[in-house]
Amino acid sequence: MTAHPLDRPDLDSQAMAACRAAGCEHLTLLAFFNDGQQALRLYSDMRAVFPLDGIKDIPEGPLRDLIYVQGKPQFFDGPEQIREVFWDHEDILGAGVQAILNVPLLQDGNVVGSLNCIYRGSRPPTPIAETAQAIADCFSHTNGPA
Repeated sequence: MTAHPLDRPDLDSQAMAACRAAGCEHLTLLAFFNDGQQALRLYSDMRAVFPLDGIKDIPEGPLRDLIYVQGKPQFFDGPEQIREVFWDHEDILGAGVQAILNVPLLQDGNVVGSLNCIYRGSRPPTPIAETAQAIADCFSHTNGPA
């Protein structure tokens, strides 16, 4: 497999800067492969729930369509919205997650990954579009959200 543009030596510092920009308690970073049909978690500060355990298939559905195909930041607030969109909602909700902000990361106009900001008690700064841009800016090689 060729190197992914998100797999960089400064990934930890970029992720921490993104977490501060998002005002979230935790985050994960996914790198996408095979036209968004597969993902590799490159970063997680909740490894007991979201481990770094290899490439996984991303099922067809609303989450893949919203993040990979449309390439637009999405905010999912509350258990009902999380259940509607995430195929692994039981693990997410079981970890006490109350909201998630997914920010697609772009390179040359293509979605190469997603930063997933996890909120257990706090909420992102508003407005969401500005927060998403600040998060994407933490990854200097990206063009920001679409």
